[in-house]
Amino acid sequence: MKTTTTIGILKAAIGNPATRKILKGMSRYCEKDKKNRIEVAVELYTGKREKACFSCRTAEKIIASVLKKGGDAFGLTEDKLKEKFKDPYWGKGLASTVHGVALFGVKKPFTSGAPYQIVWDVTYACNLHCKHCYATAGKPLKDELSNEQAKHAIDIFDRAGVTILAFSGGEPLVRPDILELTGYAADKGIYVAIATNGTLITKVKAKEMKEEQG
Repeated sequence: MKTTTTIGILKAAIGNPATRKILKGMSRYCEKDKKNRIEVAVELYTGKREKACFSCRTAEKIIASVLKKGGDAFGLTEDKLKEKFKDPYWGKGLASTVHGVALFGVKKPFTSGAPYQIVWDVTYACNLHCKHCYATAGKPLKDELSNEQAKHAIDIFDRAGVTILAFSGGEPLVRPDILELTGYAADKGIYVAIATNGTLITKVKAKEMKEEQG
């Protein structure tokens, strides 16, 4: 009963057509600032960014008010809230949530504006040949994406608002450019994970992986 009441309140407050229209404009990708407007707004709010277009700066005023109220509700000071949202994944997650409300309204189960996580079989090559492998991995497929094509795919994920990108396979570490791709995604503020069998991780490789993720 309580959940139903909460959803009803949310529908009335932010799920109505007028509010959703505003949220849709706020959560669009900004061609000038090259990010979702809410991500830009969060960066302005936390001090990670100083300049932005008029629309993004307007969004920042709204987001700052909403985050402050949310922080008050959970007993967080504004400084702690800003420190938390300096992590780019929080901004991406917030943007996807708001965009989901704008597109689909408040409903159960909730539909986000973009997948929160994508698991990407970036190669089918593998250094092992496990009988239980769900992908029957071993050899790379003939039509696997090139480095340039893979980066273009990451650009699409970023523009869509994907928060987490898990590189899988096969064994992703077999792919020669895997750290270049993970670094490329991380530089865009996407949370990166690698689903690996671990057999290729040496101390040197572990250090390279850490450095590539910043």
